[in-house]
Amino acid sequence: MPVADADQSATTGMEEGARRQLEWRGRSGKPLALAIVVLVRQALGLLNQAMPFYNALLFPAPWDLLVAGWRLAQSGVLWWASSRRPRGS
Repeated sequence: MPVADADQSATTGMEEGARRQLEWRGRSGKPLALAIVVLVRQALGLLNQAMPFYNALLFPAPWDLLVAGWRLAQSGVLWWASSRRPRGS
């Protein structure tokens, strides 16, 4: 009987390893695809700076969005607009 138990545990271990590998692949694909899209978009933005072929104000690069958001947050515009209360209350 010890041989049968060893075969069963080896099979179970292989199935567990295959299941974990499939789960890992399914989760890692989505963030990787998102990162690729953002990097391609950034590359198009950099290419557009060197050789303009579209209006960057209509479709800005990810880095430009990050910088503009940071500047708005530093200036207080984002916080001021969200915390405004009507006067006289």
